[in-house]
Amino acid sequence: MKSPVTGFAVYKPTKSLKGSVIQFNPMSDYSCVFLEIAPQNGDNTFDFETKIVMKMGQTDILQILDILELVRTAQYKELLRRAPEELDQWMASLAVKDNSLVNLFHMDKKKNSSSVLNIKPNSSKYGGGFLLHVSKKTEDAKPLSYQIGINPSEALGIIYCLEKCLFNRV
Repeated sequence: MKSPVTGFAVYKPTKSLKGSVIQFNPMSDYSCVFLEIAPQNGDNTFDFETKIVMKMGQTDILQILDILELVRTAQYKELLRRAPEELDQWMASLAVKDNSLVNLFHMDKKKNSSSVLNIKPNSSKYGGGFLLHVSKKTEDAKPLSYQIGINPSEALGIIYCLEKCLFNRV
């Protein structure tokens, strides 16, 4: 039985107005998820006019889940609680290039643009989790680049949203 899939969003405004919001919005037929990230432009407001949108298919979703699932492991939880420095070292050992755990590249030849989602480990001194960085380049516009920190609890919300999308497909 299919259950409704709702999106998941993380809002991180800052006093310096350098915060971001990230949203994961599944299509109604569960065929893909749209990742949207936008910068902060006021005390608790965000500039959705300059957002970056990435359409993620099953393979993209699985790559993201593979890394975010680390927060569910006993090793992650234990290291975060008892040995934060070891957690940072362990997460760094999983990284492939430029300390990245995931690096998704999408090219849109029709619009002559490219987008990149990069997921890196977030330092234990900031509560662990992940740093998500999304950038977009187009031929006719200024490059856009936004990032947001995701704590382990927020990662679980993203996991739930992405898993429901994968396993509720028709």
